[in-house]
Amino acid sequence: MLSGMAPAVKRRLGVPVICEVKGEDGFIESIPEPHRSRAIELIRRNAASVDRFVAPGEWYADRMVRFLDVQRDRIAVVRTAIDSSALRRGVSRPRRPFTLGYLSAITPRKGMHVLVEAAGILAGEGRELRLRIAGQVLNRRYWRDMLREMRRLGIADRHEYLGDIDEEGKRALLHSVSAFCQPSIEPEALGTAALEAQAAGVPVVAPREGAFPEMLELTGGGLLFASGDAEELSDRVAVLMDDPDAADAMGEAAAARVAGRHSPDAAAEAMLAILDQVTRGGTLGGGDGHGEEDVQADEEGSAGEDR
Repeated sequence: MLSGMAPAVKRRLGVPVICEVKGEDGFIESIPEPHRSRAIELIRRNAASVDRFVAPGEWYADRMVRFLDVQRDRIAVVRTAIDSSALRRGVSRPRRPFTLGYLSAITPRKGMHVLVEAAGILAGEGRELRLRIAGQVLNRRYWRDMLREMRRLGIADRHEYLGDIDEEGKRALLHSVSAFCQPSIEPEALGTAALEAQAAGVPVVAPREGAFPEMLELTGGGLLFASGDAEELSDRVAVLMDDPDAADAMGEAAAARVAGRHSPDAAAEAMLAILDQVTRGGTLGGGDGHGEEDVQADEEGSAGEDR
């Protein structure tokens, strides 16, 4: 959204311009016409002054190719950086009562209604399940609807709302849950909360779209379900409930992979490689999935916010 600065920076300073892209297209596409089309037109024009775009993943890089109308080799990947040391858990993952965590803004697009419905299905099967919910209430009517729905499903006494928590509260939440769910009904560019849960050794359940399929293929730290499908979400949670040893192994393996692939050092090295290539006039490879390796070799890294 700040691409309007790029032509002036290029013209006045004569230096390479690098621009990070981390989900701004969702905001632009929500603007009513004719302003949306005009904004996209201006962004694409400004993109000509950007030497390299930096995306948090291959999926989002491919999405930006279409949105910005640029060649794939102009978009590099620097993965979201997570300070795993601050999130590492010193005790075993809690198993009983099975507690499912949610940490995101409370608004329809973040999909809490899907999680609530899935919890109702599991409770209806006689399963012992608790919800620990945290995040800023952005839509008060929606939150009231969720509270009413939990009462209707008979699970009102099985949830705890922690409010809009700080870093210490986030650690406490992630250390207290058996699994973590990020049930967004719109594609996420970052999925930071799910990465943080995995850094804490907690297996995640996330939609089969956006950043999550790529993320979980790299980390092995969770299960996917069809976006908006509460029945499939409940099935995936049941898998983790029924095989706690496998869920433990999943979380532990993911914590190790996030600590390596998503470390601040990995992000810094990847960004330095991009800076070096841009200043030398080099390229990052094409859109065949190997451009990331040119920048990052076998490791990845970067920072973002999608809560």
